[in-house]
Amino acid sequence: SDFVGRNEEVEKLTGWISLHRSESVALSVYGASGIGKSTLVRNVYNSTEVLRMFQRRAWIAMLHPFNKEEFLRDTISQFKACHRVREFKSGIKNKSCDDLVTEICQLMEDRRSLLVVDGLSAEEEWDQVKSCLWTEFGANSGSCTVIVTTASAAVATHCSGNDSSLMYELSPLSSAAAHQLFYQKVCI
Repeated sequence: SDFVGRNEEVEKLTGWISLHRSESVALSVYGASGIGKSTLVRNVYNSTEVLRMFQRRAWIAMLHPFNKEEFLRDTISQFKACHRVREFKSGIKNKSCDDLVTEICQLMEDRRSLLVVDGLSAEEEWDQVKSCLWTEFGANSGSCTVIVTTASAAVATHCSGNDSSLMYELSPLSSAAAHQLFYQKVCI
């Protein structure tokens, strides 16, 4: 496998997602920059097990500064692509932010949804993301599990509502796994 040294983390994160898949909740994966948070979450996001859990999925790489309209449009486009809803991006191009928020809530109403917000850097960004998904956290009748990656423990805490059971600190690879990864990349 191309994924080195994180099998335990993959299992733990997949189990964590499974446990919370019927809730509207934010799970935070945090740790030092470059440690592999995005790679870990991407591996889980693309896994067969997670694909079976969610009918709608989106992966959003954060733009800095946060652009609410672009975030909404990208999320809607990816949610619709999961179910081959054929509405061109131009169909959402002229909608207001309020209309886009309403559309996201409608998309989440009838399907379990997974949203990854990769590279969140500030608590204010989370507040803006949250306002795009829920008028009140968890207010729509569907469910959206959000996974946030961040380098900041404070941002992770804020996103997870101070609930440490919804936070996962990613540690550096073991020395053996780091060497294996290095040799795999250099020799292949």
